[in-house]
Amino acid sequence: MLASRILCFRVLLSFTIHIRHTRSQVNIAVSPLC
Repeated sequence: MLASRILCFRVLLSFTIHIRHTRSQVNIAVSPLC
């Protein structure tokens, strides 16, 4: 379970970096995941 939380954190972190470049597109892509 801890490994999955770390993996999820890394994915969210990478998404946060991409949001700076294409915020609207990432929000649309992340909405179904959340």
